[in-house]
Amino acid sequence: MPAGELEVFRFTGEVVRFPEDEETGELSAMIHDSLQDADWQLLSPGAPVFQCFNGEVILWEGEEVYPVFVNEVAYIAPPPLGNSRRVAFLPCRREVLVVPALNC
Repeated sequence: MPAGELEVFRFTGEVVRFPEDEETGELSAMIHDSLQDADWQLLSPGAPVFQCFNGEVILWEGEEVYPVFVNEVAYIAPPPLGNSRRVAFLPCRREVLVVPALNC
């Protein structure tokens, strides 16, 4: 098998949670339309992430990441991620691994 490269997405180990109302603890926003169905796509600082129910838009302030399971984590998140219904997505980093040739 010849040498090559393999693109992988490594989970950062952190979770991005939905914003909550400070007084009631209820969710105060949903995934922004531009992020919905954009799994595995680059999310850069300043990009819209959440659409608040009051009309405000929350922008991404973190590092560049590739979100996965956007708006779906509640279906797949096992403990210890906590209350998975509050998890908006899982951020990953894109890496390219060099795969050495296999001499069989």
